[in-house]
Amino acid sequence: MRQWARGMVMAAWLLAVVMSSRAVVAEEETQGRSQEDLLRIIEQQQKVIEALQKRVETLEKRLDETHPKPEKPAPSDTTHAHKDIFRSGFNVKFYGFLRGDLEADTRRMNFDSQLPFFVLSPADPSQTKRRTGEITFHPRLTRFGFDVNAPKLANGWQATAKLETDFFNAIIDRPAPANPNLPAGPNNPFLARDLVSGSRAALRIRQAYVRIQKGDWHILMGQAWDVISPFFPSLNANTVMWNAGNTADRRPQFRVGYEPKRGQGQWSFVGMVGASGAVDGQDLDGDGFRDGEGASTPTIQARVGYTAPSRVKGQNWSVGIWGHTAHQEVNRFTVPTAGGGTSFSSHLMGMDVSLPLSSKLRLQGEIWTGKNLSDVRGGIGQGIDVPTGKEVSAKGGWLEVSYRVSPRYTFNVGMTLDQPDASDLTPASARTRNSTLYLTNRYSFGNGLSMGFDWAYWKTKFKALPTGTNNRFTFFVQQDF
Repeated sequence: MRQWARGMVMAAWLLAVVMSSRAVVAEEETQGRSQEDLLRIIEQQQKVIEALQKRVETLEKRLDETHPKPEKPAPSDTTHAHKDIFRSGFNVKFYGFLRGDLEADTRRMNFDSQLPFFVLSPADPSQTKRRTGEITFHPRLTRFGFDVNAPKLANGWQATAKLETDFFNAIIDRPAPANPNLPAGPNNPFLARDLVSGSRAALRIRQAYVRIQKGDWHILMGQAWDVISPFFPSLNANTVMWNAGNTADRRPQFRVGYEPKRGQGQWSFVGMVGASGAVDGQDLDGDGFRDGEGASTPTIQARVGYTAPSRVKGQNWSVGIWGHTAHQEVNRFTVPTAGGGTSFSSHLMGMDVSLPLSSKLRLQGEIWTGKNLSDVRGGIGQGIDVPTGKEVSAKGGWLEVSYRVSPRYTFNVGMTLDQPDASDLTPASARTRNSTLYLTNRYSFGNGLSMGFDWAYWKTKFKALPTGTNNRFTFFVQQDF
């Protein structure tokens, strides 16, 4: 119907034009009018044509109103494909990297070479007479995560969320048989060394939280990094130099922060309460409950920091001071636990600094002191000396200088130290000092592809065993996305 009507209108218009033209020609032939008359007649015919065109447009408009055109399907939106699986208005950003590591040691590290904390003593009873190193390959640092940005609420609060995972979970592949001929000890707990598969790395939650923010205030609930000790050395991405100078880990927590801008700088006041015993899982009395949770009090942490532009154009300097406190309770007395003590406390105070020295040179580091720090990765993993019940005091920190040779290549030189108080420790195998000197290299090929080669000299001292030393080499290739 629509096409027929439009065809009739066009045919009528063409017929009118043809008939008018013929009439003009006939009149010219029979009457021989002057050129001026012909021009006048052409102008008249042009007006007729314009009038017919307006009429055609009017008729087409009426047809569109009575017979609307069918809507065309919307083109597929390839740039926002997530709208098909996520709620409307939510923005989801995926990130992460795939990575392969090769690590070689001239001497053996503790228990698992993929999780290095300290060097074993040459006289460690768990080792053979032949003192060898190790070599290991793994993809366990491969990381996947996503950030969620929700629409702003009517009261002005903005909600975001994060899930971040890697593959450093431990699944026992097969139990290693215990050796009854060797003595037990802190480094040799009955020698039942269960082995973790080298090709069955398991998924692990790194961070999982919801964060809401309005203005300078924010609230966070879930698992995130500790508030204390916010920086990391560039060495040893496996365990970020825990128990060797760097403190703090991740734990479930409730956090409140206030971070106002003042002048050119910004203050940061952040505090949190979190799970106690989430890292070391300490259960001295063996009653099946973590001693930190048995105390019925959470871990408490706070940090005050300040960040401002430095004299180096485009770079900021920052400084922060922080503290931690927690308690543990032992509830079962059927075993001689910690010399008979039932209540223990943990304290830590520290400072962090990041300072650009030039456009290519930056200094960064942390220092700290405290006691009973195994749950925050201090004291070389020794929180309480079990035979005496003493809370082990420790001090340490790390310092690193980074130099950006070119936009693609950066190298870092640094040192770390974790030094417990030897007078608080009694076993011969107790660790009294753990330190490293290191050099790390990072090269970017572009498009997220990078490579690294690191060297570190580890040195671990013991209460009454020979010192353990190790040269550790790491090579990795990483593709970010």
